[in-house]
Amino acid sequence: DTNLPSSSPGALVALNNLGIVHERRGELREALACFEYVHRMRLEELGREHADTINSLINIGNCYQRLQEWEKAGMAYEESVRIHRKILRWRTTMAMRSEEDDKDGLVDS
Repeated sequence: DTNLPSSSPGALVALNNLGIVHERRGELREALACFEYVHRMRLEELGREHADTINSLINIGNCYQRLQEWEKAGMAYEESVRIHRKILRWRTTMAMRSEEDDKDGLVDS
């Protein structure tokens, strides 16, 4: 049953794994239902830029790809790439600021 009442991390991991089992059995609509539920809950609980949320989006893309729903698969993958790029830009900016602070003597060694 994919209608788990809990959004606890353990329940979401279990439901994600159930989605993987469905996908490997070729039960792609059931897998997609699991992955979409997990993604919605992770968006609410963890936010858009958390690795688990991004991975659930990739699982959705994989499922759509196997269903040969190319546009939906592409949209899921493109969204995950946009999020990864945003995270990378943020990390790069923070690293550059840290280096500048080191040069200016603002960071204790």
